[in-house]
Amino acid sequence: MKGTGRKGRILREDVQAYVKEAIKRAEAAPAATGGGIPGMLPWPKVDFSKFGEIEEVELGRIQKISGANLSRNWVMIPHVTHFDKTDITELEGVP
Repeated sequence: MKGTGRKGRILREDVQAYVKEAIKRAEAAPAATGGGIPGMLPWPKVDFSKFGEIEEVELGRIQKISGANLSRNWVMIPHVTHFDKTDITELEGVP
């Protein structure tokens, strides 16, 4: 992004214009098969009928909404695990 401010500094207007342009490009781009998340591989096509009979069941409204949100959150929210070591030998003796 090029800044239009003095000495090439990036101004608030530059950022706003950049975001507007990015939104226009995203809306104009065709929908990706990977769930609309950049860099995600498309879902592989598998013929599940070779494993047996298939029954397709329509998802309910809540399931559709929940599924989309859970999928987005799983991809977008960082997963963090933190462990600490603590000596609790004195606590174990407390009644």
